[in-house]
Amino acid sequence: MPTPKRLQRLITRLDKLEAHLLPTAFSLTGRYTLRQHDYTKAFLLLVHAELESYFEDRARKLVTKAEARYRRSGICTPVLSRILVFHNAAKDELGPVSPKAVNKAIKYYLDHIDKNHGIKEKNLLTIFLPLGISHAELDARLVAACNQLSQKRGQFAHASLKTHQQVDPKTERDNIKRNILPELRNLERRFRNLDLP
Repeated sequence: MPTPKRLQRLITRLDKLEAHLLPTAFSLTGRYTLRQHDYTKAFLLLVHAELESYFEDRARKLVTKAEARYRRSGICTPVLSRILVFHNAAKDELGPVSPKAVNKAIKYYLDHIDKNHGIKEKNLLTIFLPLGISHAELDARLVAACNQLSQKRGQFAHASLKTHQQVDPKTERDNIKRNILPELRNLERRFRNLDLP
C-alpha cells in the first residue's frame, strides 16, 4: 500500500524534527548535555503536536469525504451514519437523514475535534469511536506509546525544570519509530475500509 499523503507529510516532518533536535550520534553510555536533553524535550513536545494534528486531520478528511458523497449522491455512508448517531445520542435528537441533520451532525463532530487536546487513549477514542474505529481496533502498542508520549509531554509542558526527569534521545526516537509510525500505517488501512459496504 502506498503511504497516504497526510501520513507521508507526518513522517517527513518527524524526520526533520529528529534531524534538527536530536543528536546526530547517540551516546553509548546514555550521557548527554543539558542542551541535548532540552532539545529532546522540545522534540517530544513537537512530535506530540504533530501527531495530534495528524489524528485530527485524518478524522476531518474522513468526515468531509462522507459529507461530500452524501451531497453528491445522497448516499449516507457508514461514517456519516455513525456521525449522525453520535450527534443524535449526544443531543437526543432522532430524526430522518436530511441535509440539515447532516450539517448539524458534522458541525457537532468537527467542533468536538476542535476541542480535542491530546493523543492519550481517551483522546484517540473521542476522535475515532464516532467514525467506527473501536477500542479493540486501536493497536495496544500505538495507544501505549501515545499515552507515554503524552505523559512526558505533560511533564515538560506543565512543570518546572527542577521536576523534569532526564530523557534519553535514542529511547524517545525509537519509541516513535518502532511503536507509533508502524501502527499508523495499520490505522491508515483501517481508515480505507471504514466506508466499504
